[in-house]
Amino acid sequence: MSIKTPLSIEASDLGACLHKLAITIPAERVSAELDRGYKAYSKGMKMPGFRPGHIPASVLRQQFGDAMIDEVKGDMFQSVINEGLREHKIVAMRLKDFDGSEIEVAFDTELTFEVVIEAFPSVVLPDWPEVAIEAADTKPSDEQRADAVKQVTEGNVQFDDAEGGLEGDLTAECNLTYHYKEDSTDSTDGVKLSLGQALYGSEDAAYDKAMTGAKAGDKVEIPVTFNEGFQNEEWVGKEGMAHVEVVKVVKSRPATMEELVEQFAMKDVDELQARIEESIERENFQRDQDRRLFDSLEKIHELNPFHMPDSMIEEEIAGTKENQKKQMVQQGMPEEEADKQIAASADGKAEAETAERKLRHFFILREIARVDKIRVTSKDMNQQFQALAAQHGVEVKMLKNFYKEQDMTEGMRSEILEAKTRGHLLALMDQHTKVAAGTSAE
Repeated sequence: MSIKTPLSIEASDLGACLHKLAITIPAERVSAELDRGYKAYSKGMKMPGFRPGHIPASVLRQQFGDAMIDEVKGDMFQSVINEGLREHKIVAMRLKDFDGSEIEVAFDTELTFEVVIEAFPSVVLPDWPEVAIEAADTKPSDEQRADAVKQVTEGNVQFDDAEGGLEGDLTAECNLTYHYKEDSTDSTDGVKLSLGQALYGSEDAAYDKAMTGAKAGDKVEIPVTFNEGFQNEEWVGKEGMAHVEVVKVVKSRPATMEELVEQFAMKDVDELQARIEESIERENFQRDQDRRLFDSLEKIHELNPFHMPDSMIEEEIAGTKENQKKQMVQQGMPEEEADKQIAASADGKAEAETAERKLRHFFILREIARVDKIRVTSKDMNQQFQALAAQHGVEVKMLKNFYKEQDMTEGMRSEILEAKTRGHLLALMDQHTKVAAGTSAE
């Protein structure tokens, strides 16, 4: 018996990334593979009358029956399938619906079986100058500066005292307490109330009627229902009153640049404007990096197209929807409602295009990482865990255990690899665009 006895392997293409291997294992090779498998599993095993690792396969079969044969068969199938993949230069991603436990295997008996393989797409990388996308000017435009100033001033509202009572777009600054029978909550001071935005638990019409015209010093009572989530759980579902003491009526307006300088403890308006410009330029730079990466990956595919099976795209769509549902449920939405919302927003064509593009970029980045030997080191993983632990205020060890228990570690590794490869691709583009610019200048 010899495990070197050659196999008969026929390969056929079933479409994009799908291959079928028809493998025939000669009887001698079957016996050799099974014998090797039994010996491997008996290594270190003690049995009276035999040396460890030298227990005959026939004795092991008699002793352990099907419990061991399934393991041995699994190793044999893995060995011969890998041989077939190497022979036909197929880079397998996974086997499609293959269950070796259903195949009968016996010593001294030839075996023929078929297996369908889903392979990684064959990605051909071009010469980098062909896909080097030049960086754009990321300096802020006048329009961006104006929009940013408007956003920062309107986002930091200031309040000026107003005369008269609450009306229109004015705001009342109040002290608020809730009352149920003889009990009351502690006062919440500095609450800002406006018309058209009913107090929690109150009816819109009753709230507006009670608050319209309220002036500084007025005390207003508004009927409320204590709904789910109210601070005093014993009051939930019951009716009570909100007592509102109006401290003053104010009118909101955008902050001035001078007020923001004081608020942010800056030197002067010039420093604030410089900070705004820096922020705009960072955002412009990041958007341009994303554009260059996207256009470069699309150009790589355009130069050397490859295809993926529909089943792969369908699985990507299903995975995306499952992640959307998980996020909705985590935010408190019932599963049925999440399913309805996802179904209502479904767009088959757009979903397929997005999924295909995402997979396309993934496989191109994977090939770049393979060719240029980009790896995720233990240092990379530790740095990411440390950053996440600091962000969430937990111990690194606890976070690592959580990721391991939730089977999320490999996902993190994949994300780090993608980020490193994207950075590598940008560096390649920078290198070749600079070379091109230098050549042009000469």
